[in-house]
Amino acid sequence: MGIFETLNRLGVLSVGRQPEWKQQQATGGPPAAPGDGVSIAGSVKTLVSLSLREDAAFHTARISLTYEAGTDYQVEVDSHAVTVTADTDLETTLQAVADAINADIAAGAIVLAAVEDGEIVLRGRTADAFELATSITVGSGTITHTADATEATAYVYLLAGGLGARPPQWTLARNGVLDVDVRGLTERLDTAGFDRMYVEVVADGACMVAIGPGVIE
Repeated sequence: MGIFETLNRLGVLSVGRQPEWKQQQATGGPPAAPGDGVSIAGSVKTLVSLSLREDAAFHTARISLTYEAGTDYQVEVDSHAVTVTADTDLETTLQAVADAINADIAAGAIVLAAVEDGEIVLRGRTADAFELATSITVGSGTITHTADATEATAYVYLLAGGLGARPPQWTLARNGVLDVDVRGLTERLDTAGFDRMYVEVVADGACMVAIGPGVIE
């Protein structure tokens, strides 16, 4: 490859107009192995997208349960609780819990509950976040939940090739500490000379991380 072709390629890459987005699935704790995170080899600019909400306009939570006859499932939204005894099967129980939340004057005024893909999805009726607690009051069934984070701190790590006999080492990127609120955050980083990127997230709920190294168009 000639010098002018190389310069042209580097010019395209330095703009980063076409990021190749990949979602980083695991974000808890710092990187533990050279294969963690996402490959950014050959990129000059890499974008990082951090989303704390499934829907930017509303706070969302998801409830899962295992069915067991005789179990009482309790869901508490901003201190307003509903309790539902297991119905004939999982699907009818999920719907019964969702219906109870919607029917409750207090809880139903805060969220809208719906059954989607085997879960109960709660979406706030306003942009405000809501608190959620789930528990079993009677019986041996289980109930768990996840919810959008309301705040997060992200730590962006970069991995370069080994230095002589020294193996590759993860290090924090320059300006690699990002404070994120419910509106999310997108950042563009200089990554020339690095092989991989990993984002560690410390948050009070779920956060979606996407990494987009700029590629040749």
